[in-house]
Amino acid sequence: MKIRTLPRMSVSNMFVAGVAILALSACSSSGSTVSSSAPASTDAAATTTGSSDTTPGSSTGEATTTTAAAPVTLQIFSGPGIKFDAANYSATAGVLHVIYENRDSQRHTLAFLDADGKSVAKDLEVVKSGSKDEADITFVAGTYKVICTVPGHQAMKGTLTVK
Repeated sequence: MKIRTLPRMSVSNMFVAGVAILALSACSSSGSTVSSSAPASTDAAATTTGSSDTTPGSSTGEATTTTAAAPVTLQIFSGPGIKFDAANYSATAGVLHVIYENRDSQRHTLAFLDADGKSVAKDLEVVKSGSKDEADITFVAGTYKVICTVPGHQAMKGTLTVK
């Protein structure tokens, strides 16, 4: 029985492959998030970022600039311990891209309740330290309760104010 071996990759090929991987990973991390990881803070705000595109003008050759709004992102952290990273969050009405990240060793959920106590979207869930869950949720102006629905986690609560 003959064993086939794969040809060795040259140093120059490995360099080219590494540069390609770095370029692809740099392109994939163009989002903007705001987090409130500082423990002394009790407020966190969602922010928007815009990108400018320059396009050629009409017959004069002048450039015109248009700004496209990027998605609004709200990042919320659970833990360490049975708590959120802030007591109050704020955002602007519309679609909000929510990113929920676990900084604790136990499972947590994230639910937004309207004034009637009804959930406005499917709960986000993080099962272990470092795990993330995210969703695009449409919010109208108002105040929402932010809670963890895991039994025994009643201390995990906050407020989201949407204007």
